[in-house]
Amino acid sequence: ETKINDKKDNPFFYEEIAKIIQNIDVQIPCVYFNIKKYETILRNDEKKDDKELNALFKILSPQHLLKIVTPNDSNSLNEKFYKELLHIIGLEEAREGTKNIIRRKKENRNKASLIELTIDAIETEDTLHRLPDQSIYGTNKEERIFNVALELCIIWINRILFLKLLEGQLITYHQGNKEYCFLNTETINDFDELFKLFHKVLAVNLKDRTEAIKSKYSRVPYLNSSLFEISELEDQTTKINTLDNSLQLELINTTILKDIKKNTNKLPTLDYLFKFLDAYDFASEGTEALQEDNKTIINASVLGKVFEKINGYKDGSIYTPA
Repeated sequence: ETKINDKKDNPFFYEEIAKIIQNIDVQIPCVYFNIKKYETILRNDEKKDDKELNALFKILSPQHLLKIVTPNDSNSLNEKFYKELLHIIGLEEAREGTKNIIRRKKENRNKASLIELTIDAIETEDTLHRLPDQSIYGTNKEERIFNVALELCIIWINRILFLKLLEGQLITYHQGNKEYCFLNTETINDFDELFKLFHKVLAVNLKDRTEAIKSKYSRVPYLNSSLFEISELEDQTTKINTLDNSLQLELINTTILKDIKKNTNKLPTLDYLFKFLDAYDFASEGTEALQEDNKTIINASVLGKVFEKINGYKDGSIYTPA
């Protein structure tokens, strides 16, 4: 063992192994395959036969050959996804005493982040007085506006992430047909259209939709869920269609949108959110399928962990005024 550690070059390793194997008088089990049998599948663009490559892919993977632990468990919290989502919302994670908290950014606040857009809408419409009990949201006006805005942002992000999972399932069910994509700025070009998607499409039975909605969203199903009903808090304060569409949000330095960042450092808020989500794979249910585009998988389990952390603000966060 000491000699091997001292000489870690491959020739020495194989020479030593050869000596050991020569003295072993037993049959050594091994895996054999003819790579040419997979040539057609490897070279064509048909995804339907890719599943035949799963076993081959696993055998040749570093995780199998070198017993490397997979760093990206599709069921664990993806920190990169979580941090950039917080950035788009306009929040940051910080350490206060012995616990981590989520708070409004202290520095470099961007007016185009979701939380700042929502705060601006609440202040502009002066809707805080409509709440029957303002005290549950804080001890002063600034604190109350922040907590109301944050709760609204969580409602909206929850809906959007749920829809991203739905979109992924529709694409998978229809054999990768991208015509079932609807969470993009080609379809949803502003917050008004997003409001329609929430409350005039998903919350309305297909037969009861307007002709214009039927035509544009023919592939989007009806969801019999209270998630897409206008919440009591929205009704009392503000809705997503009141947010300003004209502002642009700076991309986080560690953004997954590397190619876009080469050309621009800003995107309209909704466009940034949709492109950010589209950079991840919401269509795969696990790691069995081969990921030709090498997107990181985000599934319901991951999103559950993300919201578990974000919702923790109710118990752990400390509001810090400007």
